[in-house]
Amino acid sequence: MSGRLRVHKSFERGTAGIAILFAMTLGLLLGCGGGSGSSSGPRPNIDDLNARIARGPNATATDGVYTGGKGVIVRNALDGFEENSNLAVVPATFWVNDIFSPSQFYPNEGSTNPPLAPQCPSGAWNCPGGSQGPSPFDYVGVGYVIGSQMDKVIEDFQSIQEPTYNKGTFYAVDSNASDQRCRYDSQGLPNYNYTCRSFDGAVAGTLLCPGNQPCTWKTDLAQKGPGQYVPSEGGGRGCHAAPDQSEFVFDQTQTPPGASLVLTQNEACQCPASPGDASKVLENGWEQWVNSFVQSTNGWGTGASKPSWALDLTACWHNNVRDMINLQNWIYFDRLKWSNQTVPITNWTASPPDSLRPFWGWNELPVDRLVVSNRANWDAVVIKLPAQACPNNASAATLSCVQDLNNAQYGLKPQLDAWYLQGYLSDGDPVVLVREFDDGSGSNNFTREFFCDNYQGGGYRIVSDPGADLNCYIERTN
Repeated sequence: MSGRLRVHKSFERGTAGIAILFAMTLGLLLGCGGGSGSSSGPRPNIDDLNARIARGPNATATDGVYTGGKGVIVRNALDGFEENSNLAVVPATFWVNDIFSPSQFYPNEGSTNPPLAPQCPSGAWNCPGGSQGPSPFDYVGVGYVIGSQMDKVIEDFQSIQEPTYNKGTFYAVDSNASDQRCRYDSQGLPNYNYTCRSFDGAVAGTLLCPGNQPCTWKTDLAQKGPGQYVPSEGGGRGCHAAPDQSEFVFDQTQTPPGASLVLTQNEACQCPASPGDASKVLENGWEQWVNSFVQSTNGWGTGASKPSWALDLTACWHNNVRDMINLQNWIYFDRLKWSNQTVPITNWTASPPDSLRPFWGWNELPVDRLVVSNRANWDAVVIKLPAQACPNNASAATLSCVQDLNNAQYGLKPQLDAWYLQGYLSDGDPVVLVREFDDGSGSNNFTREFFCDNYQGGGYRIVSDPGADLNCYIERTN
């Protein structure tokens, strides 16, 4: 099987399963069961979470990028990575409402024990949704949100909005940063050497790439890849390379001839420096990167001929959030220039906005696995509604708007069952709901809002009690 097909299939992140560890159980007994790490104040603090993702008070349709809240991260714990001791970093998604794409949450497709999203004959990520078949994007997603403890997740978080900030690793799209990238080893000069390690550690070694010559593989099962370093050591930074049986195959998309902006600026596959005014929503220069991607070929043709997973192979990493936001937005704005609309099958139109739901709208941050899996650092378990749920009143959408919410195989209940089974959720834990909807600007820009609402079904109850310290929580009813 070719490396590229392996990349495509690897998005089913749960193929390795999720182990139930005694250490996790012990941690739950000793920990605070999903709190923010603070013993005072309401849990979850929904107003605080919304303030953390809010745009700046003076932000407009054209200006003021990332001048409001500093953001939160969300993560799907059932992606098969949470308990993988082979990894030092795992993928998370950064949320702030300066990012306008829909579906900013890794779907539960591919999860195991049991599978939590439907398969369709043409392949899970091709499912078009609606009357043509089920889609992972049409179901609620369950994850966790970290906001109040972001200083433990991102280095020097207090300074993250400063123009000089450069201490992070931020990919504007899904990037396979933990398991399908190789780390540039500058010690190997004059060769360009890259160290690699697979998801399960079964394939590890070094790609020896002498200048413009083809790379050769040297097996070393003790070798580390980007996924084996914590963020402060550059964890997750690297170039895309897919494990193919017993070796990695370098498949990072190269900058096409004549491109106005390079896709990567160095051997480590870092993004180019900001090509314009990073405070601007549109006139920031990142459209040039998308144009270079449109012109690229890497098993696909130029123009609108690319599957969504082509971005994984092309992704570069930023050292600051603002550039990531601007590139992520331009990839969404110019989606019709590059996408072949077949993976997933889509029919994007300006109206209705829910046609934009099957868009791979999440970014990727490699975050410290031990830090984010510590429930004491969670603000809450998050239940995210599909983008533009309840299309006629999406800004007030609740769980009752979700089609097939009670689906016995793919609805909310089997996901909550899995979270309880894995020890990620217990009675009385704080939860929060998230709606994602078109902001009404006429540009098909989406925004997110945390909220709570009473709900009962499938043996579970979500309780909204605004006057209590524990104001939104979950419990079983039988």
